[in-house]
Amino acid sequence: MEKYKILSASIVFLALSVLFGGMWIGNSLNNYNAGMRLKESNVNQSEKALITVDEASTFLGISAEEIQEIISNEQQHMDKYHSFTGKMFPYIKLNNNFYFNKDELNEWVQEKASRRTNFDYYPVL
Repeated sequence: MEKYKILSASIVFLALSVLFGGMWIGNSLNNYNAGMRLKESNVNQSEKALITVDEASTFLGISAEEIQEIISNEQQHMDKYHSFTGKMFPYIKLNNNFYFNKDELNEWVQEKASRRTNFDYYPVL
């Protein structure tokens, strides 16, 4: 009789071990998959072809208003003189929204820095 009690206890212990082991492995896989989805999301964000004004503002370290002012001043110069020296601020306008390519922004910054370009403007209050 004692032999059957030990056998029964061993079977219950084994069953509980398998159950908890399966739960632990399943939870680990869920956490791993969640981490992978987050990583893929971050990669997709950093590999976007175009970024918004707010993202460009953060990328360049200037305000969105300063970006708008640079674009506006360059357009006023083009309207007045019909020419522009150097690289103009690179953007794409879709449905009245501005979008930017990071590589083009880097090239623009390098060109403006090499010319020591000075931007002075007074924001409209």
